[in-house]
Amino acid sequence: MDYVIPLQFKQGNHVMVRPDLNINTVYQTFGGKNAGYRATPTLNMVRLAGSEFEIKEYSRSQKTVKLKCCSSYWTEQMQECVCESLL
Repeated sequence: MDYVIPLQFKQGNHVMVRPDLNINTVYQTFGGKNAGYRATPTLNMVRLAGSEFEIKEYSRSQKTVKLKCCSSYWTEQMQECVCESLL
């Protein structure tokens, strides 16, 4: 049986869209059965750089995350964890 890296985020976690999110950069998913999946953000996603949102859910494939802000799907590398201890 292959080892699967756990998913980085969970439903309800608060994350910040990377402030340096770039339409010309490829970002990947780190955990789950599809770790290593890569995607580029859309212009609308880049406009949300630096904004904080709540994780709504992972896609069924566990390749991407859906945020409560919009209908876009994001890879884990497009986000940063907002740690409660820093608030």
